[in-house]
Amino acid sequence: MSTEFDLEQFLPYRLSLLSNRISGEIAESYRDNHQISISEWRIIAVLGQYPNSTATELKHYTAMDKVGISRAVKNLSQRQLVTSENHEHDGRARKLMLTPAGNHLRTKVIPKISACEQKITSVLTKTEIRQFGKIIDKLLDN
Repeated sequence: MSTEFDLEQFLPYRLSLLSNRISGEIAESYRDNHQISISEWRIIAVLGQYPNSTATELKHYTAMDKVGISRAVKNLSQRQLVTSENHEHDGRARKLMLTPAGNHLRTKVIPKISACEQKITSVLTKTEIRQFGKIIDKLLDN
C-alpha cells in the first residue's frame, strides 16, 4: 500500500481551488460596486429565483450553514434588500423575499456576473461547457 499522496491531483482539493477562484473573481464585481458579500449575493440570487423561501430552503439551495444564512439575511434586511413575513403553515418559519431595492440590485448584478462567467469559460468550447455541466450534475447527484 502506497502512502504517496499528491494534493494537487486530489479532486476535492482541485474543485475547492476552482470554486474559490471563480467565486472570488465574480465576487469582485458585486462586492466593489454594491458592497455585498458572496453569502449575501447567494441569498439575493436564490430569492430572485425562489421567492418566499424559508431559511431552511435557503440552506438547501445555497449549501450554506444556518449561521451564515442568518447573518446574511440580517445584513440584507438592515439594508432593506430583503424582507420577511410569517409563514402561513409554520409559525416558527419566516418567508423571505426581495424588496424592490433587492430586485433592482439583482438585475444590476446579473449582467456583470454573466460577463464574468463568459470570461472564465472562454477557454472552453461549447461542447466542453456542456460536458462539464453534465459532469458537475453527476457529481452532485452522487
